[in-house]
Amino acid sequence: MQFFEVIEYLSAQLQLPQCVPRPDGTCALRLDDVVVHFTHDPVARCFDIRTDVGHADTADAALMKALLAANRFGDGSGASILDIS
Repeated sequence: MQFFEVIEYLSAQLQLPQCVPRPDGTCALRLDDVVVHFTHDPVARCFDIRTDVGHADTADAALMKALLAANRFGDGSGASILDIS
């Protein structure tokens, strides 16, 4: 499935008005209080999906270690990466 087809499919499945990406290849869907951002990279033939899922206590070393361990940096994940910012 191509990026624009994915966006069209998501809009239809979620029964939302059709989401049309901007000329720069970005768009966003709001689901209640969560905003999901999509960015298309046609050169790399991929797209990024980003959203905030909460706040982590950066002073909690065990939590930071667990989050880092959960991030496989794309290894065996089909290029999926958990980003912590």
